[in-house]
Amino acid sequence: MKITFKPTALLLLVLLYLMSERALAQEYNRSAGVRLASETSAITYKKFVSEDQAVELLLSGRNQGLQLTVLTQKYIPMRVGTLDNFYFYAGMGGHGGYEKNDRIEKAVISPTSTNYNYIEENYFAIGVDGVVGIEYRILSVPLSINVDLKPYLSYIGFAKLEGDFWDGSIGIKYIF
Repeated sequence: MKITFKPTALLLLVLLYLMSERALAQEYNRSAGVRLASETSAITYKKFVSEDQAVELLLSGRNQGLQLTVLTQKYIPMRVGTLDNFYFYAGMGGHGGYEKNDRIEKAVISPTSTNYNYIEENYFAIGVDGVVGIEYRILSVPLSINVDLKPYLSYIGFAKLEGDFWDGSIGIKYIF
């Protein structure tokens, strides 16, 4: 008798095993998910380096560009009514990447021509970020939901400084 596993059955077995391990441990070591924001939406990955400190990576698009942000965060447990899984967090870090020029400039091909070349330029961007937020962990699912504010200052193209203090978001992450 030959036993064969279909890929979906194997995937289901692996997920069940991981979830059973997760239910026994009830720890939060890593998470991955999305950050839905007014300015900087991102795909995120978080790794706890100690019980109350984490490093989070955000891969985001801003102004038709791509940026990688690294944040270190400190977590403090909160008690909200009878719920124990609320945490306040704050941290800081930096980002680097590129952005497209916000405006398109017309460049005249020749003095006698009425035709134009439209120029779009990419600029290197580097900056500093902060973050403050509240996270709720639903370990039985296992998910975390958070709201945060991530102000940033960005130095673009070695010529322009811009920032946003009110870059707020809602995030959802799978805990593993």
